[in-house]
Amino acid sequence: MASGAVGGYFAFHFSGNGCWQSRLLERLIAWRNHFGVPYGDQGIFVEASAYSACGQHSPWPLFEEVELVKQLRKLGRFERIAQGLKADPRRWQRDGWWRRSLHNRVLVLAYVLGVPATYLARRYNRGNPTPALPANKS
Repeated sequence: MASGAVGGYFAFHFSGNGCWQSRLLERLIAWRNHFGVPYGDQGIFVEASAYSACGQHSPWPLFEEVELVKQLRKLGRFERIAQGLKADPRRWQRDGWWRRSLHNRVLVLAYVLGVPATYLARRYNRGNPTPALPANKS
């Protein structure tokens, strides 16, 4: 940010001991991010004035950062921080590395084709329910 970037994102890395599938996916995701859009789980950061100028992020439960990142790149440099954040690999391990990745790509394709993000979020979270929140003790 000090060098004039309007924002950026952290490189995608899996936590824990890597395997060949996780290392390959990290490289493929880095390539995708170079030409496409990094997603929110990569810790997107942005200068406040640029965030406002881009119209902020969409109020959707999935792909909410896509238009924001596209607009930020039109405003100026959008930098990658190489150290990265660590993503939990359990979903990939549970579903299978390639099946989870293909599932995610199908969701992106559906989003690009105009399928509502609310519907896609249900497909993304299928079989992985959100933990219940503690009851309000008021």
